[in-house]
Amino acid sequence: MLAGFNDLATTHPAVAAEWHSEDAGLGPTEVTAGSGLVVQWLCSDGHSWPAPVSRRALAGSGCPSCTTAHTSAAEQRLVQALDSWLTDVRPGARLDDVRMGRNHRATVDALGAFQGRRVAIEYDGAFWHKSEAAVERDIRKTRLLSEAGFVVVRVRTNDLGLLPSQPGLVQVGFKQPTGSESRTAAAYKELSSAIESALISYLRAPHRGS
Repeated sequence: MLAGFNDLATTHPAVAAEWHSEDAGLGPTEVTAGSGLVVQWLCSDGHSWPAPVSRRALAGSGCPSCTTAHTSAAEQRLVQALDSWLTDVRPGARLDDVRMGRNHRATVDALGAFQGRRVAIEYDGAFWHKSEAAVERDIRKTRLLSEAGFVVVRVRTNDLGLLPSQPGLVQVGFKQPTGSESRTAAAYKELSSAIESALISYLRAPHRGS
């Protein structure tokens, strides 16, 4: 770890600003974004909660009191950006017609409609989606969603590779932003536009629009 180069305060300043731990013995300039150290955080609304550094920085988790439907802060930002063109957007939607197991209904990070098609959007953070087991799970879930009539958009973040091509799947790469709030907002606006363009291209391809 090199302060001023790869410490949390340098690579993820917005996350570091919520550092509130008094008993960790370390500060945000003394750990990296991948640290498993559990510290206390404090959001702008005054909520305090414990979480590993890596979950905050790499998985995009936010304040559990501020987030809704078990969605991360990154997923909520994306949903807000999608609302400009995706109809009936719902975050953290649970689906009655898609089951991952006998008693396990599938959930998606965002659900909406576009050009008469149901669209399920998954935000694949590297922290939870990089293992072989996670890739297999994502492939299976995509297949089940597609078979149920959804167009599935997977946002593959940071260094995650794309999943193997399969029917009903649209993939968009995304580098999670760091820095100022305005820079972050602009990045998610660009991501929203990239998803819309990818969907339009997909639905215009032969035999895919029906």
